[in-house]
Amino acid sequence: MLKRYFVVGNKLLCFIPRTASTSLLTLIQEKFYPNLKRIKNVTLHFKIPSIIDDGKRELVSVIRNPIDRFLSGCARKKWTIEYGIAELKKIKPDFHIRAQYTFLSEKRETKLFKFPEQIDELASYLGLPIPVPKLNVSTEKPVPTTEQLEWLTTYYQKDFDLLNKIKLI
Repeated sequence: MLKRYFVVGNKLLCFIPRTASTSLLTLIQEKFYPNLKRIKNVTLHFKIPSIIDDGKRELVSVIRNPIDRFLSGCARKKWTIEYGIAELKKIKPDFHIRAQYTFLSEKRETKLFKFPEQIDELASYLGLPIPVPKLNVSTEKPVPTTEQLEWLTTYYQKDFDLLNKIKLI
């Protein structure tokens, strides 16, 4: 799968939906692409230039608790948990809920930050202003059953492994 990154100064940001991506991209647009005009109903990630990994810049990204991200994605799409789980079982699940590790480079290390605890630290690391605004926040997330939580935990195990490697400062 081709990975695309946003150029942020001398770094490449790996975009993962539902990890403060709209908030971060808004700050990136304001600092690095101030002449880029937003078009109504077109999200910034379709407008800000992106590239494939050039192998020259540091890769950075933010990881979120995968079950929280899944529930946020379901709320954003107005899906039930059952529909979201059915979506995950597809060959190409919707990118709002797809496993986060699939967005990251398999060839190079990516410096990871934890959402929400380290979102301001990430912004500062990228040379962006802080605090990071809270935009596109999902409300009224669905509540999973114990069985659904167990299935999601197994499905997202690689994401949990990544999350557990991140050290908080």
